[in-house]
Amino acid sequence: MTSGDPAELVRFIDTSTSRYELRADGVIVQRVISTKTQTLADARENTAAFAALAAGGKHPLIVDMRSNFTTDRGVREHYASPEATAQCSAIALLTRSAAGRVIGNFFLALQSSDVPMRMFGEETDAFTWVRRVAPARRR
Repeated sequence: MTSGDPAELVRFIDTSTSRYELRADGVIVQRVISTKTQTLADARENTAAFAALAAGGKHPLIVDMRSNFTTDRGVREHYASPEATAQCSAIALLTRSAAGRVIGNFFLALQSSDVPMRMFGEETDAFTWVRRVAPARRR
C-alpha cells in the first residue's frame, strides 16, 4: 500500500546500465547508472524493464541521462522506435552536458510525433511537465 506521495517509489528494476523506478503517480524514471558503452542488447534489456513496469499501460517516462555514457550503433534508433515507445505517454530527457544534448537532439529528431517529448536540465521541471502533459494511464 502506498502513502499517496507521488514521489513514493512503488517498484524498481535494475538492468546492466540503468535503474527503472515506478513512482506512485505512475511516472517511470530511467536513471542511467553505468558509464560503459551501451549496446543494443543493453537497450533491449532496458526496454523490457520499462515494459515490465508499465504492465500494459501508458506511462510518462523521464530518462535521466546526466551521467557520461556512449552508445553503440543502433542504440539510439532502438530507443526512438515505435516498439520502444509504445507504452510511453510522454518522454522527458534530463541532460546537463553538451554530449547529452547531442544525444537528446538526435533522439528528438528520430522520435515519432505522437509521443510528446522535451529536454530538461532540472528534474523538477521534467516531473512537472510529464505530469501535466501525460498522466499515467493504466490498463
